[in-house]
Amino acid sequence: MSDDCDSHGLKPSLFYRWQKAFFENGAAAFEKTDRRTAQAQQRRTAELEARLKKKDKVIAEIMEDLINEKKKTWGALSGVWVQPDLRDRIRLLSIPP
Repeated sequence: MSDDCDSHGLKPSLFYRWQKAFFENGAAAFEKTDRRTAQAQQRRTAELEARLKKKDKVIAEIMEDLINEKKKTWGALSGVWVQPDLRDRIRLLSIPP
């Protein structure tokens, strides 16, 4: 091995470092990667992220409507004495599931 390194102008330590790296990660160099599969996975990921954004937007709109409706129904309750039963019902409506 030393003669081969000398003939190519390499230090043996460099050759052995390359050899170790190849043996540790060499299988990845021979794995078959399909560009179409990778592109399909990227499209699927983008599609799922778009669906998540849409779902989050719908949930936010529904929550906003719910809060506005609750405020209309119960009115301004701050600073006013409210019966405990009514207060507890309001608290239960305020707790997210």
